[in-house]
Amino acid sequence: MGKSTTAYIAEIEDVKVCGIPCIIAVTDYDKYIPAHLSGLPENCYPAEGGTGEYHLLDRRGYRATWLEAKVGRFEEECIQELIYQYMEEGWR
Repeated sequence: MGKSTTAYIAEIEDVKVCGIPCIIAVTDYDKYIPAHLSGLPENCYPAEGGTGEYHLLDRRGYRATWLEAKVGRFEEECIQELIYQYMEEGWR
């Protein structure tokens, strides 16, 4: 498999997934919408978004499907938190 030529929304570098250095390449992101509380319960809405779709790349920029296969629930939550911080809070 060759180097990815996909244009990503963002590339989060210098991260480790399952203890392995890699790049998180964000392919899609749903902007965070905070909960809306107003008056009666039928006028209240839960928070939405703040999650992204991604590919994991090795440090050279090649897609690492073998690393994506190792991602468990804990790692997925950590990756989503990093994506949120990067996209919403401008973390670099």
